[in-house]
Amino acid sequence: MFSAPRAVLPLLALLCAACAGRAPTTSSPPPSEQLVKSPLAARGVHRLRRDADQAYVPPGPAPAPARAVTLPLHVQPPLPDPRAKRLFLGSVVEPASSLLTSSEPPRVLALALDATARGEALGLHADGLAQSAILHEGESARLPVALPRNACVTYIAQGGIGVVETDLFLTTTLEDGALRVMGEDVREGPIAVIGGKEGCLGVKGPFVGDLHVQIRKGEGQVLVRRYRR
Repeated sequence: MFSAPRAVLPLLALLCAACAGRAPTTSSPPPSEQLVKSPLAARGVHRLRRDADQAYVPPGPAPAPARAVTLPLHVQPPLPDPRAKRLFLGSVVEPASSLLTSSEPPRVLALALDATARGEALGLHADGLAQSAILHEGESARLPVALPRNACVTYIAQGGIGVVETDLFLTTTLEDGALRVMGEDVREGPIAVIGGKEGCLGVKGPFVGDLHVQIRKGEGQVLVRRYRR
């Protein structure tokens, strides 16, 4: 049996101790280079995922196409001013001036009447000459009216300078003596129309009555003319 010299034994003991204390070699990186998973970083990732889930909105149904709004072809005309009728009925029992035939009315007023007739009496023709009167505020003038069966007429009153509000009324007297209003103006201003754009005033049977023109505001000359189909 081989025996080592006593001088070598201490060296062998030191060598064995050094081999026993060396750590085994592995493929892991040194402690300073190992990745450490931070709990704060994990919270941040979780919060980002939660916010993304809350921000996501699933697409809804497609919006319906806009619908076009169509206005009715016929628009209800304005209603007559009740103050005009009250004033007329309150003064109709008083003597009224008569409308006079005016063969040569003021040129400016006649041109204004023709311009109004082109819009209000479209498709109708003038029936006779224009009638004229000079009235003060609150006064009215009267013109006897006789219409044949199935007549369709439009009356236009054109106020001149100084006339602010003109009214027109077509009346007939019933058998008991009561006055019945068959037609009246619904416009505001110095121009008054019965019939007009809303259609001419139709009469089924022979009609006998009166046309009244009233100056509700202002004063001055007014021209009145009838137009027929």
